[in-house]
Amino acid sequence: MTATVVDSGILSALFNPRDQWHERAAIFFKANSREAVVPLSILGEVAYMVEEKRGSRGPRSLADWLPRASFSWHRCCPRTCDE
Repeated sequence: MTATVVDSGILSALFNPRDQWHERAAIFFKANSREAVVPLSILGEVAYMVEEKRGSRGPRSLADWLPRASFSWHRCCPRTCDE
């Protein structure tokens, strides 16, 4: 299995329907969520970006979605992590 490290841009696009990359982000996560690796360190940035675009509802929708997400979480960047 090949893992794909996900950055804050694709996650924020997923939660912003008006983002030019929203549709592609949704397609990516639908097809590749089990192969996606998300560093926990980007969640604060994603919450900020989503709030900037969607207001106070944005971070709430992100928080509601996270427990259902099927990708792998990493506490550090996979490039520097020994795990």
